[in-house]
Amino acid sequence: MIGGFGDEEGTTVGMLGLMNCDNSGACSGTIKKYTKDTMKLQSFSTSFNVDQSGSINGFENGPSYDTLRGVIGNNGNTILLGIGRVMMVGVKTDAPLSINELSLKKGWNLVGLISGEPKDIKKLVQGKEDNISSVWKWVQSKQKWAVYLPKQEKQNPGATETYADLKKFEVISHINPGEGFWVHVTDIEDYDEIVIDY
Repeated sequence: MIGGFGDEEGTTVGMLGLMNCDNSGACSGTIKKYTKDTMKLQSFSTSFNVDQSGSINGFENGPSYDTLRGVIGNNGNTILLGIGRVMMVGVKTDAPLSINELSLKKGWNLVGLISGEPKDIKKLVQGKEDNISSVWKWVQSKQKWAVYLPKQEKQNPGATETYADLKKFEVISHINPGEGFWVHVTDIEDYDEIVIDY
């Protein structure tokens, strides 16, 4: 799994994806790349030279704006890559991963939205309301928390607004691209998970 951020010709970008590399340094994968206004899914392939120190394409010689450079460490389990003003971090994992779905475990989950467009909160949790007791995010412009209560809304429409008014919170209507949020999952076993599309 690889993620990154940076600046491409004045545009801030973020990315999250999957990458597979062989022993010769040939890599391929799929990445979700997003800016404030757009999101696109793209496939990629690249190859690089790795020396015995773990340096990729001469990383020890300094940054480059036209060559991918980086370093492999942690016994080959971690990779740092950079090109121009974009930096990426990869972590080796044997777990099955998806960049189109979000897996949530029982209890509190801190996650982020990598879509290129805002997601309506009702659509985001649709079909999982019985297992999501609450969703929270911090509203920086108002310096207060916002909440959505899927399970209660299913049983009693308007429950979120009533609770938010009582506690002086905002009500979540949508999650913005790149925004972090908390999801509280209940009524599943400790080893289970629920999956939402994002």
